[in-house]
Amino acid sequence: MKFSVIVPVYNAEKYLERCIKSIVNQTYKDFEVIVINDGSTDNSLTLLQELSLKDERINLINRKNKGVSSARNEGIQKARGEYILFVDADDYIDKKLLENLDQYAVNTGLIVYNFRDNGRVNKIEFQIPDVCDKESTAMLISGINSFRGFVWNKAFKRSIIIENNIGFREDIYMCEDLCFCIDFIEKNNLNTRFLLEPLYNYEHRGISASANIFNRKRASVIKAYDYLLSKAFIRNNEKVYICYKHQYIRHCLSLWKMTVKEKEFIDYKRNFIKRIKDENWSFTTDNLFDLKYRMIFVIIKLFG
Repeated sequence: MKFSVIVPVYNAEKYLERCIKSIVNQTYKDFEVIVINDGSTDNSLTLLQELSLKDERINLINRKNKGVSSARNEGIQKARGEYILFVDADDYIDKKLLENLDQYAVNTGLIVYNFRDNGRVNKIEFQIPDVCDKESTAMLISGINSFRGFVWNKAFKRSIIIENNIGFREDIYMCEDLCFCIDFIEKNNLNTRFLLEPLYNYEHRGISASANIFNRKRASVIKAYDYLLSKAFIRNNEKVYICYKHQYIRHCLSLWKMTVKEKEFIDYKRNFIKRIKDENWSFTTDNLFDLKYRMIFVIIKLFG
């Protein structure tokens, strides 16, 4: 079997049928779909049961809610395909995604493809080199105007995942995708391919009122970047290290802004301030970031 498509589901009844149908209606047929119903409380399970009865390629797993990372990890353990893909339940894929991937699935460990963000093609400003080593791959999935660090626009060679015990960290709730990708890139000694064609449709629901409210799970993004910045192949390449370091600083600034008036999280706020003050001034000259971020950085550096 060539592909295993893993779909974690939690309360996605509004979008679920479109998602699953976009997978089972692929022009390429040699694949399985592993759907993990992660304790949904809406009608998702009923819909999935109906869909699985219509297509034997759908393997439905029903379980108590343990979170998306745990669901993906369980899907990895059940997968049998040569390559693993991830699809979020409220998104959908191009009908020729697997057909396109099959053309490049020879001596290739990782295939990365572009996506549409609410209908708009994601902008790629980086030039793709002829040979993508670990460092250039890390750059091409980092930050804005890149392929981004999501797992849902990538196909991963399953043997590399299994042989190196790569999985999603269940103690990280933001940028856990990027951690998985970097773990994989670190161990991938086969080719990496990048496809500019948008083959995935990412359907986010806009910015909710809670998007700018601090919570402890949100703070786990700092743990994610501490982990990423500890990677030798990132540390040892100045360009890559600065790229990831500046993303880390941006997250520190965003979290500081969320906690600035919250007495409940004063210890977190102090930690973010300390982390920012410990950094050098190079962030202020990085034009990839809005001026407001750079101004806040200067203010904290000078006044705390």
